[in-house]
Amino acid sequence: MAHRLFTAEEEYPDLENHHSHMAHCLTETVYKQLRGVETDSGFTIDDVIQLGVDNPGEPYLMPAGCIAGDEESYRAFSAFFDQVLEARHNGFKKNDVSRNNTMSENVKGGDFDGKYALTSYVTSRRNVKGFALPGHFTRGERRKVEAIAKSALSGCDGEFGGQYFSIKGSSDKDLEQLAVVFKQPISATSQPTIFARDWPDSRGFWYNAKKNFLVKVNEEDHLSVLSTETGGNLVPSFRRWVEGVAAIENGVKKSGNEFMHDERYGYIATCPTNVGTSLKVGVVLKIPKMMKYCRLEEALMRLRLEKIDLGDCVDVSNIDRIGLTEVEILELVIEGVQFLIDCEERLEKGQKIEKYVNILRQK
Repeated sequence: MAHRLFTAEEEYPDLENHHSHMAHCLTETVYKQLRGVETDSGFTIDDVIQLGVDNPGEPYLMPAGCIAGDEESYRAFSAFFDQVLEARHNGFKKNDVSRNNTMSENVKGGDFDGKYALTSYVTSRRNVKGFALPGHFTRGERRKVEAIAKSALSGCDGEFGGQYFSIKGSSDKDLEQLAVVFKQPISATSQPTIFARDWPDSRGFWYNAKKNFLVKVNEEDHLSVLSTETGGNLVPSFRRWVEGVAAIENGVKKSGNEFMHDERYGYIATCPTNVGTSLKVGVVLKIPKMMKYCRLEEALMRLRLEKIDLGDCVDVSNIDRIGLTEVEILELVIEGVQFLIDCEERLEKGQKIEKYVNILRQK
């Protein structure tokens, strides 16, 4: 193997001008410590970091810059991944453990003014135990995971009854329609190369009759589950996600399988951004005055929220997926989005918002 021919110093990657959590956490000492480690499926520290080595990232949008290749990766390379998780998820320490709570009966708020809140959504990742993750698995594994997913999804009924579309064999018109439903392009070029191998083999999409509960199969993770709602009523979207994920999990268990879950790391995902609860709760907002506000980034960081600019709108969601429960994440986003809307209304009236931003406490 290559690591037997060259020293760690000779193989250590050039991370100059790289902006990612990987680049900040991967010291030469850590690289040397982990260079001889290999998971049962053959994943190495070089496999972990290669995506970030090839993609330097941007200082204003800090990616993780690394991936897991299987369920074992986070434990095998904990000397590295634990640093990334602490940096990415608000100080999640190596002795901390993931926590779960999806009981939302006592959650207050979350039904935002439709003038500002255009869409609300809840999404998460799930992976099937016993198979490598999409950045590392074989064709046979990918095909078996698709079969498990299709079987589980076909057993969903009621609100979650729907249909599966395989990308392979779909017409361009079908893919265009799916792209509208999922609000993103569907092609090999829309994926990082490591996730586009053998495209479109064993990739697919599933959605229910109302098109408000959607599942992607075999992209960055085995399953990516999305519950969405037009307008700003976030709690029903959350509850649909809870019930839908439970229905899918029951179907997976009927086939003799289960989702990857670790006592410390929670639900295992390819990207360390998505471990733990793996939950992303977001609202697409039309808040033009706040979007121009010079301290918006500072306010979002204090609220532990991040944004994606969408032209005249902005997609706002939680930064942290681990260290908080699902309900705590929901409540954090509700509080943060309401703060942003309140500030927008004040700006519309010509009022100052500095004092409100000044008293925001770091979450």
